[in-house]
Amino acid sequence: MKRRTYEPKPLFMERMQKLLGKDFENYMKILEKEPVKSIRCNKLKISAEDLKARLEKKGWNIKQPFNNHPEIMIIENKLQPGELGRTIEHLLGYYYIQELASMLPVIALEPKPDEFILDLCAAPGSKTTQIASEMKNTGVIIANDVSLGRIKILASNLERCGVTNTIITRKE
Repeated sequence: MKRRTYEPKPLFMERMQKLLGKDFENYMKILEKEPVKSIRCNKLKISAEDLKARLEKKGWNIKQPFNNHPEIMIIENKLQPGELGRTIEHLLGYYYIQELASMLPVIALEPKPDEFILDLCAAPGSKTTQIASEMKNTGVIIANDVSLGRIKILASNLERCGVTNTIITRKE
């Protein structure tokens, strides 16, 4: 299925060809594929079961690929651009749009309630909100970022997701 609606700039193509060598053709094929649409249920606000039911009522096909982590969901439908971020469930903080690869560090960390965790380069907040959810909004998370603009986005996401155990800092 062709997805790319633009042509990369020639300078970019040259650089990638030089970097990837014989793997360049495979790289270009990957760019043609539709990316996986993954979300993470925010357990601070709703159960994975209830969120799945709400999204299925919209006609969405929801896959939960990990038995131990039902909060991780794949949307199998073809959605309109931006549709995932415009639902009432997203606006209410019931789910966070997050790449699967971004969820893995928190799964590996296994945060527990009442722990003290430092999250560096925290913005926009995907891992911070995931940590808070695993900690059941207990303990303390210090979420640091150096960019004021990114900190504003972090603060907005923490508020939308109902995170109350996090202190935001701006230190280099």
